[in-house]
Amino acid sequence: MKSSFIIFYFILLFLFSSAVYSFSSDEMILIPEGEFLMGTSQKEVYREELPLHKVYLQDYFIDKYEVTVKEYTDFLNREKEPGYFININDKRSLIEFADNLYRVKKGYEDYPVTGVTWYGADAYARWVKKRLPTEAEWEKAARGTEGRIFPWGMEWDPLKCANSCPGGSKMLMPVGSFPNGASPYGVMDMAGNVWEWCADWFYRDYYLMSSQVNPPVPSKGIYKVIKGGSWFYTYPDNFRCARRAGKDLKCKLFNIGFRCARDK
Repeated sequence: MKSSFIIFYFILLFLFSSAVYSFSSDEMILIPEGEFLMGTSQKEVYREELPLHKVYLQDYFIDKYEVTVKEYTDFLNREKEPGYFININDKRSLIEFADNLYRVKKGYEDYPVTGVTWYGADAYARWVKKRLPTEAEWEKAARGTEGRIFPWGMEWDPLKCANSCPGGSKMLMPVGSFPNGASPYGVMDMAGNVWEWCADWFYRDYYLMSSQVNPPVPSKGIYKVIKGGSWFYTYPDNFRCARRAGKDLKCKLFNIGFRCARDK
């Protein structure tokens, strides 16, 4: 009887652990080396995306999912740097501080963490022995090698985009909620849910001067690149893989999160 109870206990423990970590950024996807099409053609309107050009990248890993509130809360409880890394005073924050601990608000464990500064994203990535993806790495993981406009293909489909109206509820949702919108490599939520921090400094004309082989991160700048659009938008143009914008490193908006990458 005692041995049966012990076996039952460990089964429950395994099931509980699986449920809690059902969406984990420990799960990474290998993006194979080779060329892909980056940027935008002249038919589209944003100067900072020009020109459409080939880029060669060595193989690397990228998180399948955006970093979740649960994962980031574990980090905060070890680092104790909320003011510098994240805004938990925003009423929309999914993290609270009580009894000298950072806690996930009930029911939001698998939602993407938001309100994180670039510094907070970079610090977390280093803490888990990863790094932020370069802009080129992010875009290849999102669109594949054939120049897809959206992660799922060439045509807009609101039912595949992470929670933009009318495809969703125009609000933050758990990571992985739109599996039909996965990229060619199976990376989730690269169109919508939250904008994502990249390692690169943002320059409007960077594509005109950047290397076409493993383009390095520019050495200095004012803003950092964000990619992917967010739940806040409805116009399809904002969810294209080539869409790029720049934000101050201390920005703590509720529609910005991140995922990590690492070398093979």
